[in-house]
Amino acid sequence: MTYHESSDYGKLLESMRALIILKRNKMKELKKQIKITVEEAGFHVFLRAEGYALMKDESVGILGLPHIRVAFAENVCSIWIRDPYSLKLDLLNMAGYSPRKYYEEILNVMKKLKEVLEGFKKYAEIVTISIPE
Repeated sequence: MTYHESSDYGKLLESMRALIILKRNKMKELKKQIKITVEEAGFHVFLRAEGYALMKDESVGILGLPHIRVAFAENVCSIWIRDPYSLKLDLLNMAGYSPRKYYEEILNVMKKLKEVLEGFKKYAEIVTISIPE
């Protein structure tokens, strides 16, 4: 993987984000659905102070590779990619990934999270989702 390829994937990862502001007390239900959806997609949910770190396995976090973060604050849920430009070929190889496969796995989970958020639109004041096609 060249620097250019890494930068291209980094830009794509950086562009992935979502935000939902719920009208009603539906955050508990949203958290549950996010967890179920992510686990069905083959990722694990690791608790963090602000919410969740979503990744295929813990080695991703240990190696400092990009991964999905979800933060919850009252009626707001924000989703983004942590460290989108930290795609390093040696680290990806240690985790058993090619750059393309790694990107596609994150993209797949983000698309599934998009479906979850769209399912909560009727309870939301605002829903914004940015995911490359």
